[in-house]
Amino acid sequence: MSNVGQIERKAQNRVVQMFQDELGYRYLGNRQYRSDNSNIEQEDSTAWLEKQGVSDALITRAMHRLTQAAALGEGRTLYEANREVYGMLRYGVKVKEGAGEQNQTVRLIDWENPETTTSPWPRRSRYSGMLLAVPTWWCTSSASRSGCWN
Repeated sequence: MSNVGQIERKAQNRVVQMFQDELGYRYLGNRQYRSDNSNIEQEDSTAWLEKQGVSDALITRAMHRLTQAAALGEGRTLYEANREVYGMLRYGVKVKEGAGEQNQTVRLIDWENPETTTSPWPRRSRYSGMLLAVPTWWCTSSASRSGCWN
């Protein structure tokens, strides 16, 4: 690793420690070598949504939309992906249970009771609105070479 890479890693470690100690985030570990490395923790998110009473069909569609929103490429910039993911985290994902059904909003964070949100998203309400884009950006831009946390 180059000297620049070592300096960046030290800075990342300090930021991770601050998010854990001061903001109460759970560190999800170094994802660099994970075979199923992804910006979205499908299992944790699905389990939390099931606990909220969301149907399997809505969960599947919401996770698919979120995964698409987080994807880069084909002229899509990191900024655009982050903006779309932030909107879904903040306002929910609008999906239909089936053909001909009305749109329903699947809320990925319980903003009325943020302390009960156990999904892999920020839990502290006073920080979440301000810092929500930071973990999203961190996971999107750095997941393949460093770590993500919640």
